[in-house]
Amino acid sequence: MATPTRPFAPRLSCPGLPALLLGLGLAAPAHAAPTVHLGVGGVATLQSTGAGPGGVGRLVFEGERFGLEGGVRESAVGVAGDLVDRGLAHSDGSFVGNIHLVGRLPVGPVVLRAGLAHHHETPAPVVAGDPLRALAGTSPGIAHRSGFEAGVEGLWSVAALAPALSGPLVDRLELTAGLAADWMPGAGGPPVTGQAELGIRARLGR
Repeated sequence: MATPTRPFAPRLSCPGLPALLLGLGLAAPAHAAPTVHLGVGGVATLQSTGAGPGGVGRLVFEGERFGLEGGVRESAVGVAGDLVDRGLAHSDGSFVGNIHLVGRLPVGPVVLRAGLAHHHETPAPVVAGDPLRALAGTSPGIAHRSGFEAGVEGLWSVAALAPALSGPLVDRLELTAGLAADWMPGAGGPPVTGQAELGIRARLGR
């Protein structure tokens, strides 16, 4: 009699991952002192259903070797043409709000970012019919989805890029550019959302 076979079930196993993360942390450059930054910028959002512009605001804590970031994005995906054609009430687009809380790890000239994200994905007709509740995130037409975000970011000192502008205020400013992707498991919308960001941040306090 043939021995029954068990269905193949892949397992995720990476015993070297903790050592790799620890090594990256030890190799990361240490900041002179913990700092807090407030940043704003523009974002281009891409989903399988379309693309669109948006904005981002973030609060960043940079520790000696690691950092933590909380932020909010809001994007209009696939509605630009409908604003002047059929209008939002008949649009197939959506408004994508993103709330994220991620860790930050400086590695050489870039910062790696990874953590949790939550989406509010609101169909354009819902925004047109009930804008206040849509803005508050309480409209029944909103799809709430939670998942994960990962990305990479570069930082450039404004004072270093433009020495002629150097001063107490300018010395606090940095230009930022980055790429990120959100993965949202389950139904309710596209599983992957991509973002390209360009902005500026200011160091708070001393």
